[in-house]
Amino acid sequence: MASSPFITGYSTQTIPAPGPIVDVLYNSSGFAGTVTYTIYPNLFGCVGLPKTIVINVPKKLCEFPGVLDIGSCIIDMGSNAVIPQTYANGLKPYGLLFQLVNIYQVPVYWAINPAKSYVNPLNKVDQTDFSVDGKNFRGGPFIVPAEWASLPYVDSVIDSWRAKGVVVHYNTVPFSPLFMNKLPICPMWFSMRHMVMK
Repeated sequence: MASSPFITGYSTQTIPAPGPIVDVLYNSSGFAGTVTYTIYPNLFGCVGLPKTIVINVPKKLCEFPGVLDIGSCIIDMGSNAVIPQTYANGLKPYGLLFQLVNIYQVPVYWAINPAKSYVNPLNKVDQTDFSVDGKNFRGGPFIVPAEWASLPYVDSVIDSWRAKGVVVHYNTVPFSPLFMNKLPICPMWFSMRHMVMK
């Protein structure tokens, strides 16, 4: 039994067989997990006491998801859908981030185009970080990969913040932003000073 749906390669053998277990375990997520084996010794039909063995499975070494699958959740921080910016669409997203990253340990990526400028330093205009589905996303949007956004408990958390005014978009075609950086943790001051979770 695996601790995460993203760990694969383990056997669920129920028929007694001689020899070692030669499973190759693979973890496709950015978080470490475990696989638990329960071994039942069996000699000529005489079953001994079960032995439980827990194998630690390290996180995926390359945490950059590359191409984001259909259904990834883009937390919109600056498209036309969040103009003008308000308390609900400009600050409450950080409450969602705090809950996803710090409480549920969901991998969230921050996508900012490092090559963009603000055109005129005296009259700054934010440029596009990436485009998908005909929308230009600006303001450093955050992205929850599809394999996590589709999990029922993650979907429920996102929906609860959408009801509070957070704007999200689920991509309908695969895409890959020029640059993404995984959030290691969402600082407490985001939620406590600006985004009291309510």
